[in-house]
Amino acid sequence: LAEKKQRKYKVLMSGYYGFSNAGDDAILISIYSNIMKSGRNIEVTVLANKPEQTAEKYGVNVTYRYNVFKVALDILKCDLLISGGGSLLQDRTSTRSLIYYLSIIKMAKMFHKKVMLYANGIGPVEKERNRHLVKRVVSRADFITLREENSLEELRKIGVKNKNAL
Repeated sequence: LAEKKQRKYKVLMSGYYGFSNAGDDAILISIYSNIMKSGRNIEVTVLANKPEQTAEKYGVNVTYRYNVFKVALDILKCDLLISGGGSLLQDRTSTRSLIYYLSIIKMAKMFHKKVMLYANGIGPVEKERNRHLVKRVVSRADFITLREENSLEELRKIGVKNKNAL
Protein backbone atom coordinates (compact mmCIF):
# COMPACT_ATOMS: atom_id res chain seq x y z
CA LEU A 1 0.00 0.00 0.00
CA ALA A 2 1.13 3.48 -0.77
CA GLU A 3 1.95 5.49 2.32
CA LYS A 4 -0.31 8.49 2.76
CA LYS A 5 1.78 11.60 2.26
CA GLN A 6 1.30 14.18 4.99
CA ARG A 7 1.02 17.83 4.12
CA LYS A 8 4.07 19.87 5.04
CA TYR A 9 3.61 22.61 7.61
CA LYS A 10 5.06 25.74 6.00
CA VAL A 11 6.96 28.30 8.03
CA LEU A 12 8.17 31.60 6.60
CA MET A 13 10.95 33.43 8.44
CA SER A 14 11.39 37.19 8.20
CA GLY A 15 14.36 38.99 9.72
CA TYR A 16 17.57 40.83 8.90
CA TYR A 17 18.98 37.82 7.04
CA GLY A 18 21.40 37.72 4.14
CA PHE A 19 23.21 40.96 4.94
CA SER A 20 26.45 39.25 6.06
CA ASN A 21 25.78 40.18 9.67
CA ALA A 22 27.13 37.43 11.91
CA GLY A 23 24.70 38.12 14.77
CA ASP A 24 21.60 38.06 12.59
CA ASP A 25 22.82 34.99 10.72
CA ALA A 26 23.34 33.26 14.09
CA ILE A 27 19.73 34.12 14.92
CA LEU A 28 18.64 32.58 11.59
CA ILE A 29 20.54 29.36 12.36
CA SER A 30 19.14 29.20 15.90
CA ILE A 31 15.51 29.74 14.91
CA TYR A 32 15.79 27.36 11.95
CA SER A 33 17.40 24.64 14.11
CA ASN A 34 14.70 24.97 16.76
CA ILE A 35 11.96 24.72 14.15
CA MET A 36 13.49 21.64 12.55
CA LYS A 37 13.80 19.89 15.93
CA SER A 38 10.04 20.02 16.29
CA GLY A 39 9.31 17.68 13.40
CA ARG A 40 10.15 16.41 9.95
CA ASN A 41 6.99 17.57 8.30
CA ILE A 42 8.06 21.19 8.28
CA GLU A 43 9.22 23.25 5.35
CA VAL A 44 10.97 26.53 6.14
CA THR A 45 11.52 29.42 3.75
CA VAL A 46 13.65 32.39 4.73
CA LEU A 47 13.27 35.92 3.38
CA ALA A 48 16.83 37.15 2.77
CA ASN A 49 18.80 39.84 1.01
CA LYS A 50 21.21 37.52 -0.82
CA PRO A 51 19.13 34.42 -1.56
CA GLU A 52 21.74 32.32 -3.37
CA GLN A 53 24.44 33.02 -0.79
CA THR A 54 22.07 32.40 2.15
CA ALA A 55 20.74 29.15 0.65
CA GLU A 56 24.25 27.86 -0.07
CA LYS A 57 25.68 28.85 3.30
CA TYR A 58 22.84 27.55 5.49
CA GLY A 59 21.02 24.98 3.34
CA VAL A 60 17.63 26.67 3.60
CA ASN A 61 14.91 27.59 1.11
CA VAL A 62 15.23 31.30 0.42
CA THR A 63 13.16 34.02 -1.23
CA TYR A 64 14.59 37.42 -2.12
CA ARG A 65 13.08 39.71 0.51
CA TYR A 66 12.44 42.57 -1.92
CA ASN A 67 10.55 40.52 -4.53
CA VAL A 68 7.13 41.76 -3.43
CA PHE A 69 5.13 39.27 -5.51
CA LYS A 70 7.15 36.23 -4.42
CA VAL A 71 7.06 37.36 -0.77
CA ALA A 72 3.27 37.79 -0.98
CA LEU A 73 2.95 34.33 -2.56
CA ASP A 74 5.13 32.79 0.17
CA ILE A 75 3.01 34.46 2.84
CA LEU A 76 -0.16 33.21 1.16
CA LYS A 77 1.22 29.64 1.16
CA CYS A 78 2.64 29.61 4.69
CA ASP A 79 0.97 28.39 7.86
CA LEU A 80 3.10 30.52 10.16
CA LEU A 81 5.17 33.67 9.77
CA ILE A 82 8.03 34.07 12.22
CA SER A 83 9.33 37.61 12.44
CA GLY A 84 12.40 37.18 14.33
CA GLY A 85 15.37 37.83 16.15
CA GLY A 86 17.11 41.07 16.74
CA SER A 87 15.75 44.58 17.00
CA LEU A 88 13.59 44.65 13.90
CA LEU A 89 10.89 46.91 15.28
CA GLN A 90 12.67 50.19 15.90
CA ASP A 91 13.00 53.47 14.04
CA ARG A 92 16.42 54.62 15.22
CA THR A 93 18.08 53.01 12.19
CA SER A 94 15.32 54.06 9.79
CA THR A 95 11.58 54.24 9.44
CA ARG A 96 11.88 52.34 6.17
CA SER A 97 13.12 49.13 7.82
CA LEU A 98 10.40 49.37 10.47
CA ILE A 99 7.75 49.74 7.75
CA TYR A 100 9.20 46.75 5.88
CA TYR A 101 8.89 44.39 8.88
CA LEU A 102 5.47 45.70 9.89
CA SER A 103 4.27 45.27 6.28
CA ILE A 104 5.31 41.62 6.25
CA ILE A 105 3.44 41.01 9.51
CA LYS A 106 0.40 42.97 8.35
CA MET A 107 0.24 41.07 5.05
CA ALA A 108 0.36 37.76 6.93
CA LYS A 109 -2.54 38.84 9.14
CA MET A 110 -4.49 40.04 6.05
CA PHE A 111 -4.10 36.50 4.68
CA HIS A 112 -5.29 35.09 8.07
CA LYS A 113 -1.91 33.53 8.88
CA LYS A 114 -0.50 32.87 12.32
CA VAL A 115 2.25 35.32 13.26
CA MET A 116 4.93 34.89 15.88
CA LEU A 117 7.41 37.57 16.89
CA TYR A 118 10.38 35.47 17.97
CA ALA A 119 12.92 36.85 20.50
CA ASN A 120 12.42 40.41 19.31
CA GLY A 121 14.05 43.46 20.74
CA ILE A 122 11.53 46.29 20.50
CA GLY A 123 12.51 49.92 20.17
CA PRO A 124 13.26 52.52 20.43
CA VAL A 125 10.28 53.65 18.39
CA GLU A 126 10.47 57.41 18.65
CA LYS A 127 8.21 58.85 15.95
CA GLU A 128 4.56 59.08 16.98
CA ARG A 129 3.27 57.77 13.64
CA ASN A 130 5.61 54.77 13.89
CA ARG A 131 4.47 54.07 17.45
CA HIS A 132 0.87 54.01 16.22
CA LEU A 133 1.79 51.58 13.41
CA VAL A 134 3.64 49.26 15.79
CA LYS A 135 0.68 49.30 18.17
CA ARG A 136 -1.81 48.45 15.40
CA VAL A 137 0.25 45.68 13.80
CA VAL A 138 1.90 44.02 16.82
CA SER A 139 -1.37 43.90 18.75
CA ARG A 140 -2.58 41.39 16.14
CA ALA A 141 0.34 38.95 16.51
CA ASP A 142 -0.62 35.48 17.70
CA PHE A 143 2.42 34.97 19.90
CA ILE A 144 5.25 37.27 20.98
CA THR A 145 8.52 36.42 22.68
CA LEU A 146 10.86 39.24 23.54
CA ARG A 147 14.58 39.48 23.98
CA GLU A 148 14.52 41.30 27.29
CA GLU A 149 12.34 43.15 29.81
CA ASN A 150 13.03 46.56 28.20
CA SER A 151 11.26 45.38 25.03
CA LEU A 152 8.17 44.45 27.03
CA GLU A 153 8.23 47.89 28.64
CA GLU A 154 8.54 49.54 25.21
CA LEU A 155 5.52 47.60 23.93
CA ARG A 156 3.54 48.66 26.97
CA LYS A 157 4.54 52.32 26.50
CA ILE A 158 3.50 52.14 22.84
CA GLY A 159 0.14 50.77 23.98
CA VAL A 160 0.35 47.25 22.57
CA LYS A 161 -2.21 45.10 24.30
CA ASN A 162 -1.46 41.50 23.51
CA LYS A 163 -2.05 38.76 26.06
CA ASN A 164 0.35 36.52 24.12
CA ALA A 165 3.47 38.61 24.79
CA LEU A 166 6.21 36.97 26.85
